[in-house]
Amino acid sequence: MSEGMFFTQHQETVDLGNGNTVTLKKLNYGERQAALSAASETMMGSDGNPERVRLDMAVLQMEQMKHAIVSWDGPGFGGRQPSPRMIEQLDPGIIDRLVPTFTKLNRPMGDEEKKD
Repeated sequence: MSEGMFFTQHQETVDLGNGNTVTLKKLNYGERQAALSAASETMMGSDGNPERVRLDMAVLQMEQMKHAIVSWDGPGFGGRQPSPRMIEQLDPGIIDRLVPTFTKLNRPMGDEEKKD
C-alpha cells in the first residue's frame, strides 16, 4: 500500500461549461460523521430510550456538499468564494450535476484499494 495514501486528499474537477468549474474532494472521516450527525435525529421511545434514528437525506446531501466543495471558478460564480452559505445558495441543478462525481469520490474502498 502506498505510504500515506490514507491521508491523501482525492479531488476531482467538474466542468459545468461556459468556463465554470467546481472542484470536489473525498470527505474524510470527521467530515462524513459531521454531515451524518447534522442530518440525524434520534427518536426516543415512551420509555425514554432511543427507539430509532431519522435521517434527513436532503440535509445530508447539503451538509456533504458543504464539506466536499473545495473551490469553484468561472464567470457564473460572480467572484464569490465557496463557503457553506454560498453553497446553500447554488442552483439545485448545479448540485445535481455534482452528485455523480461526489458519489464516485466517496464510494467505499474496493478490494483492490485495500490490497497491496
